Amino acid sequence: MLSASAAAWAAAPLETYLKMTDVAWASPSPDGRLIAYTSEESGNWQVWVRHADGSGRKQLTSASDSADFAQWVPGDPHRILYAKSPGGNGADQFYYVRDDTAASAPLFPREGAVTHVFGAFSRDGSKLAFSSNKRKPGVFDVYVLDRPTGRVTRIFTVEGTAYATAWSEDARRLLVRKIATPYNDDLYVVDVLTGVARPITKHTGDATFDSSQFDGSNSVLCVTDLHREFRSIARIDLRTRAIRTVIGLPFDVDQVVLSPGRTTMSYIVNRDGYGDVVVGDPETGREIARPSMPPSIAESLMYTADGRVLVYSASGPAFPKVTWTYDLRTRVTTRVMTPDFHGVPPDSIVQPSVVHVRSFDGRPIQAWYFRPKNAARGRMTVMLDIHGGPEEQDRAWFYPFAQYLASRGYALLDPNIRGSTGFGRTFLHLADGRKREDAVKDVKALRDWLVSAGGAGSRAIFVNGASYGGYIVLSSLYHYPSAWAGGIDVYGVADWVDFLQRTAPERRSNREGVYGSLQRDRAFLASISPINHLDRMRGPLLIAAGRNDTIVPIEQSLRLADALRRRGVPVELHVFAHEGHAFSSVADLTMLYRYTTTFIRRYSPR
Repeated sequence: MLSASAAAWAAAPLETYLKMTDVAWASPSPDGRLIAYTSEESGNWQVWVRHADGSGRKQLTSASDSADFAQWVPGDPHRILYAKSPGGNGADQFYYVRDDTAASAPLFPREGAVTHVFGAFSRDGSKLAFSSNKRKPGVFDVYVLDRPTGRVTRIFTVEGTAYATAWSEDARRLLVRKIATPYNDDLYVVDVLTGVARPITKHTGDATFDSSQFDGSNSVLCVTDLHREFRSIARIDLRTRAIRTVIGLPFDVDQVVLSPGRTTMSYIVNRDGYGDVVVGDPETGREIARPSMPPSIAESLMYTADGRVLVYSASGPAFPKVTWTYDLRTRVTTRVMTPDFHGVPPDSIVQPSVVHVRSFDGRPIQAWYFRPKNAARGRMTVMLDIHGGPEEQDRAWFYPFAQYLASRGYALLDPNIRGSTGFGRTFLHLADGRKREDAVKDVKALRDWLVSAGGAGSRAIFVNGASYGGYIVLSSLYHYPSAWAGGIDVYGVADWVDFLQRTAPERRSNREGVYGSLQRDRAFLASISPINHLDRMRGPLLIAAGRNDTIVPIEQSLRLADALRRRGVPVELHVFAHEGHAFSSVADLTMLYRYTTTFIRRYSPR
């Protein structure tokens, strides 16, 4: 039952729910007194700063384009690095902004068409390592900017993708991660003065090496799934290249970070979608402490420069993401920011249940189920929401649109179908290549569970998804045309052959490692492309796409809408002129959610 105050807010408008936004990328100043972060509070992601005790917030940027991150420059009391891409076109540009004047300036003003990817600052802030495709489209080499002189040097050249991850303490060596596929990569140690790159993770089969950092002069600490079902913390001996597990759990480790001085390490454990922070001994792996947190997911661990305080972001299904700190000396956890519910009573917020649904082959599919507190008797209308990737995971994040739908009496099921991360190596690869449509069978199993056990009407289930999730939507609509009240496809892949031919060059080889290659698998990719099965689609369908999308070209959405309309299928097409792949503007997201809600209301059974 809703309280009287919650009931009074049951009709709160969509905009109110979308104001309950997250913050991200909390970065402490060199003295630990301030925290830089990004927030959507002003309408899109901008850089803000506030005191570590939560007081004195200040907005530093106010551009029409969203800021992708905010990283305080080590050793500089006032300078923060951030990035943004014009119109969401994916060509991220670096900027500095000052916390004392809010003055902002580009780092590389002559590289407006080049994409830059943040890597790492050296400990003293004099060097910035980053990746860029300026040498060749589709290729990301690693560069080093010497900040005092302004000199930029390319130090790692590839015919693919490489990222800088960490500096040695003396800034003589740099760790670089070379990506083969989303499931396979290697680490290199690069001598910055000589340019010599030495591989340290040669292996057979697929393995990933994430969250890597130097652990003294002779070893590297990282998160890896080498020879393991789940991602563990391991140490690499740089002399022998031997890899030893420090912590191995029946769960994935999301991130590990060493404190300055290497006295402790902190890491995040992914337990059924929650993210628990643990402080441990870096040598033995012994657990030392855990910040006292409500059920939540922590992200982006960082230590202050003195190593005393751990700074991170965390959210839960019932509260937005805010910044938290943990003092290792006093063992006190502090919520730096208070989530702003904008007048919506917290007791009206739905706490989703975690469900596990057996799919066609008996495997459990985990999902978050948001059921409205004020659901009327009878069969509910439900939106089945599929994430993109596919190597992503829906977790214990705050989901404002799910809360808005619940306030209107609609339920939302947020599943992790096969191919998702967080459930082990075997599950991750269950939809690779020619097993792709097994993921669609998962969606059908979830739909059937909603009808049999979830309180949904058999003709009142909508399937929704973006990017790869949009492909799953379209595929579900033609495989099981009578199962759905309708579909919402947000810049989804309708034609795999066209996608691989025309997607951003830097993504093609990466994506072929997941979906199949045009050279070997062209006929198969055509056979599973929804654009070739329009005769089996009934609709109705809502399609949304960004005009500047360089990943799934908008022509796919336009072709799909036109072809379905000619077949008499009800189609709504919404093109967002200033968006690319993943909408960043709160105004555009509001429009998308409004279109979606109206679509569900229009086609829900009366």
